[in-house]
Amino acid sequence: MNTDDQNTITHRAALVKAFISSLYEHLDDTVQAIVADGWPEAMVRCGLELHRRTWNVDAILAALELELSGFGGLAALDGFSAPTQNAMELRFRAFKPGKVIHIWPALPGAGLTPVLIGWLLGITQVVRPSSRGTYFAEYLQRVSREVMRPHVQELELVFGSMDSAWRDADAVLVSGSDDTLNTLHEFLGRPAHRKGPVMIGYGHRVSFALIVDDGSDQAMAQAALCAQDAVMWHQQGCFSARSVIFCGPRSRGVEFATRLGDAIAFYEAQWGAQSLDPALLASRAQAKGMAELIGTAYGDGIGWAQMVNTPWRGQQISPHVLSVHTTTELERVPDLVQVPVTQLQGAALYAPRSMQRICAEKLATLGVTRICKPGMLQSPGPGWIHDGQPNILDLLRFTQHEL
Repeated sequence: MNTDDQNTITHRAALVKAFISSLYEHLDDTVQAIVADGWPEAMVRCGLELHRRTWNVDAILAALELELSGFGGLAALDGFSAPTQNAMELRFRAFKPGKVIHIWPALPGAGLTPVLIGWLLGITQVVRPSSRGTYFAEYLQRVSREVMRPHVQELELVFGSMDSAWRDADAVLVSGSDDTLNTLHEFLGRPAHRKGPVMIGYGHRVSFALIVDDGSDQAMAQAALCAQDAVMWHQQGCFSARSVIFCGPRSRGVEFATRLGDAIAFYEAQWGAQSLDPALLASRAQAKGMAELIGTAYGDGIGWAQMVNTPWRGQQISPHVLSVHTTTELERVPDLVQVPVTQLQGAALYAPRSMQRICAEKLATLGVTRICKPGMLQSPGPGWIHDGQPNILDLLRFTQHEL
């Protein structure tokens, strides 16, 4: 790479690090920007600590280097790479897009990592924030201008409906519902021969926990961590836990559900997550009434733990509610998780060390894109392969040099 050029990845990385540092050095301002979008302050402060792990610039760079290792690494973006070992003297030249449009959901911070990657590569970026996330988006734009101007392309914000300018972008990255993805796909008129912008969609996905009981109190203690994974961000994210598969005696499963219900109420109070809009409150009252009628609800909070005898199909019973499905046989776990492969996201796993590998294999076969400890679902690592797909390979164009 051209080390004397201010536009090198190394130089841009320093600026992006400064941007992330500024968010935490002025933490109160960052928090208030998210609170202005309607989130409780205590939850925001805890959520930003979880995001701190995800927004590690050095780790993001290492993940990108690994992803491009078969093409000569990030150096391929500056010219033809050196031949890779046993590659028959092949060299690759990678070309990045000139302009990328991002569509962000309401969840604070969701969609920011792809923007960080774009900044690291020196791509012009435009963001269309959710109408429920405008304050935070405007705050991020202001901080980026203060910290990174003029060396990194500024973050441009757009509001309103899509227009013809969207078709002029090289790529569109959208995080949202499946309906949003389908609407955008139709608008862009995606043909089979790839004319027009590349579209990368991160649609609706759901997460859950697998607890393999070893008879210890430590297994029961995972209930508190699962509750954190459910209550954070009001259970609205793709990494929000919605269900627990408890592999152990049913009596222990009931004890786990009891602790889980109490922990949900605790974190709701701890994070100020006890307010819901009237429509959600109405549906919540109906769902809680049905659960209490058949005696399967545990906990006195807005959410609760609910024992369920049927498989989990990805549904959300009510905000902050975790369904608990018990089995004494690990082999039955795939029967209890009946969610399409394209809809699964993360799995929080607790199991005896001797069983962790076999459990991870089963979860991967189901289709989860990430396996972690309970309590860490909402804090994906910087190198997480987004939705199980490459982070930048789909954005790049390659030339292969065989001479």
